[in-house]
Amino acid sequence: MPGLRGVYNILSTPFRPDGSLDEASLRRLTEATIGMGVDGITVLGVAGEAQKLLPEERRRLTEIVMEVAAGRVPIIVGTSHDGTEATIAASREAQAAGAAGVMVAPPTFLQPGPALTRHYERVAAAIDIPIVLQDFPPVNGVTLSPRAMADLVRAVPAITTIKLEDPPTPQRTAQTLELLEGRATIVG
Repeated sequence: MPGLRGVYNILSTPFRPDGSLDEASLRRLTEATIGMGVDGITVLGVAGEAQKLLPEERRRLTEIVMEVAAGRVPIIVGTSHDGTEATIAASREAQAAGAAGVMVAPPTFLQPGPALTRHYERVAAAIDIPIVLQDFPPVNGVTLSPRAMADLVRAVPAITTIKLEDPPTPQRTAQTLELLEGRATIVG
């Protein structure tokens, strides 16, 4: 899959009053989202409250969304964790479930440099689907400069898209696009 294009909705995770995953609402939400004409869906991102879910709930959510989508739109699955092995395991599970790609934010406080590059290299080596690099410093305390993002894309060709969320977004987008030289797309 080349870099993402079009509208990819970040799916919220519906919960029941007791805090458990509301599977019936998730099915309706997925169907309604597809019915609105989106080009794809992203699950288990920050807005999807992935950090609140147990591993089995994350797997079940992915399974339900994949089942409802039934190949009509590509599904990107957030697999970010603070450890590389946990990120790899979640990314492999997402691929096995049929994900078109995975969205991976840098581990908490792991700043740009060789260790961060190695993290993404190891994730990329473990799967055969593209990676969306999620840049959202308020969540993980990691600020990626336009140069750092471009360097990661050069070092890890499996990163085909950057989800850029750190203001000032328009200026950062322009700077990053120039440095990427067409190697990846940017989504907001």
